Amino acid sequence: MKNLLVLSVLIACATMIAGCAAKAPEETVTPEVAAIPEAAEIIMVEVPAEGANYDPAVAIEQIPEGSWYCDMGTVHYARAEKGDGECARCQMSLVQKATDEHDGEPMSDADIEAASTNDEDVDEPVPEEGNEVATSN
Repeated sequence: MKNLLVLSVLIACATMIAGCAAKAPEETVTPEVAAIPEAAEIIMVEVPAEGANYDPAVAIEQIPEGSWYCDMGTVHYARAEKGDGECARCQMSLVQKATDEHDGEPMSDADIEAASTNDEDVDEPVPEEGNEVATSN
């Protein structure tokens, strides 16, 4: 009787193991990729001069041009004026959203500064040696 009980348990275990191995593979579910909203679907957010926290964060495209924002891929803080230039939430440097006429990419601080100083710091060209312009006295 004892042998019959052991044999029954062994058969039951073997059946369960074989049943698990023969199980059909589960379907792989691919998550749907969120559609990128078209330009007409983007809802712009209001950015006050003193700044605002966005929770949940908003897309950079939703921030008006000229605004200063914390660039972490999405925007959790933005302000209309540069202020101290730091994010009030994480103390990262703020970036100004401005579009370069040439490539449509946001301009860096260096590009913005260079564009604003180009008109001010124009020096007269210095003639090369031997190519001096004669002046009449």
